[in-house]
Amino acid sequence: MAEQTAQGEQQTRRFSDRDRFVAFSFCWAEAILELDSERNITFAGGILPILTGKDTRALKGLPMLEIISEDDRALAEQMLDAIARTGRFDNIHLRFKGANGNSQPLVTSGYRNPELENRYFLAFHLAGGLTSDKSLKKTGKEGLYDADSFGKMASKMLADGVDGADKMTLLELDGLAEAEKDMDEAQRENLMGAVGSVLKMSSINGDAAAKLGDGKYGVVHGDGLDVDAMKARISSLITNIAPEAEGISVGAATIEADGEGLTEEALTKGVIHAMNEFSKSKGGVSLEALSGNMDDLVADAMETAETFNRVVKKSDFRMAMHPIIGIEDGVIHHYEALARFQGKHGESPYKYITFAEETGLIGAFDLSVVDKVMAWIDENKDDPMFASVAVNISGNSIIDKRYIDGLQERLKANPWTQGKLIFELTESSRVEDLETANEFIQNLRGLGYPVCLDDFGAGAASFQYLSAIDVDVVKIDGPVVKNAEAIERGRAFLTALASFCRELKVETIAEMVDTPETVSFCHDCGIDFVQGFLFGPPKFDLTEFSDFREKLKGSSAPGQNATGTLTSTHAAPTATAGSATPAPQTASDAAPQAAPEPAPTPEPATPS
Repeated sequence: MAEQTAQGEQQTRRFSDRDRFVAFSFCWAEAILELDSERNITFAGGILPILTGKDTRALKGLPMLEIISEDDRALAEQMLDAIARTGRFDNIHLRFKGANGNSQPLVTSGYRNPELENRYFLAFHLAGGLTSDKSLKKTGKEGLYDADSFGKMASKMLADGVDGADKMTLLELDGLAEAEKDMDEAQRENLMGAVGSVLKMSSINGDAAAKLGDGKYGVVHGDGLDVDAMKARISSLITNIAPEAEGISVGAATIEADGEGLTEEALTKGVIHAMNEFSKSKGGVSLEALSGNMDDLVADAMETAETFNRVVKKSDFRMAMHPIIGIEDGVIHHYEALARFQGKHGESPYKYITFAEETGLIGAFDLSVVDKVMAWIDENKDDPMFASVAVNISGNSIIDKRYIDGLQERLKANPWTQGKLIFELTESSRVEDLETANEFIQNLRGLGYPVCLDDFGAGAASFQYLSAIDVDVVKIDGPVVKNAEAIERGRAFLTALASFCRELKVETIAEMVDTPETVSFCHDCGIDFVQGFLFGPPKFDLTEFSDFREKLKGSSAPGQNATGTLTSTHAAPTATAGSATPAPQTASDAAPQAAPEPAPTPEPATPS
């Protein structure tokens, strides 16, 4: 009897202690789990019913991975493996699979004690700070942040030293794209998921890793990470998951950032500069050049920013023109204006523009380009080779109030540019608020300025943009055109795309048209206009394009036989339905423009 009493007291004390420790755990955690040695749930507490849509009794006996988001299961399994090896693991971000989708990320810590039947004890705390920032986007099978999100997150973490963050490592799986051709779909998915898990496990809080491009990744971490061991782990995964894949090498560049004396803005520029250089690099030499101290990268970034700002302030660039030509009528519909820096042998400012787009400096440059193009139009509007000019607007600029206000002022002061100026939205993938973007675009169209959407067809989101934004013209991304021409089903794809646009009364331009054969292909697919190096590179002298019809020879384009005027001058813009009547031209521009006799073939409709 005494023995039974002692056992009862011991059991009461054991459960009392258990309840007490559960209560203590909720001082930090919103949810807890106990797993047996097979990783099945033996106890669940806290807000797990809210997170999973299952009550605690239904959770008991389930494999733990079954209630974790499918995207995070590989990471959760690696965490449990790490706990089994080392006894504990902290600060991994996991999401639960709920009845209505995945939960928000929770910071997860785990402990395993062999003296307690090798059970796992896990605690979950609702994540805050950067991880809960809804503007941060993840991409791909790896479940990693995209490049834009990583730039924002990494600079913030390094500036604040979040949880010991003081390094950023950039990794490249050189040869991955070629090796993936020898893998089946399951191998590719498994490999990308496993690589993503290794990178997340290596990062601060298990959630500071990103995919920066094909085979290129970034990780924010502390001083304790063994980068060589991480590389070895990834190499081992490649061997185990896809043993037939050969030629993949894992390279890395680690950049130190103690943050001392550097503002978050400066670090942001340094991080973005490093990412831009990395995106262009290929092979170990470039990676080695990136390794070092963030101070050096920040200095390089500041120099780039200063150069860019000086160019903008002094308008130290010229505008080269590239023609867009009608397939049917053989007439230059308009030119695309492309900036070329002074004193650099007409070099493209691509490096600086990319940097400016990433760091929020692009709006000032876009306004400076508008000024340059307006001046160019005024100087060249009587040239027989004159046609409307398309000005590029970055997707970042249309949400920049300074740019929007500055553009409105310029258009209001120069109504004579109506019918001579077109706006082309570039980097549209950066546009997230489609409603605001459409409002901006419709304002331009209402004032009599046509709008073109660049890079169309480059991703599934292009169709989302076209369904949400009303434009006059779409420019089909060059690689899309090239790929369509190269593959067996490409003609059907491009034909369907052109037909889709035609139904919406949107005209189409094909980029990267470099041969008469590509002109014929575009004609067969129903594309309206072509642009490419078949007609030469961008030039400052319009007369150098005067032989463009000769270059159409050998294609099926009817425009090769056109005679008469070479350009569509857009002297009287056509208003589309829903567009406001264009404002009258100024007195200085009211006189008829000098132009050759009109061609017998019809001119293309003015997009408006």
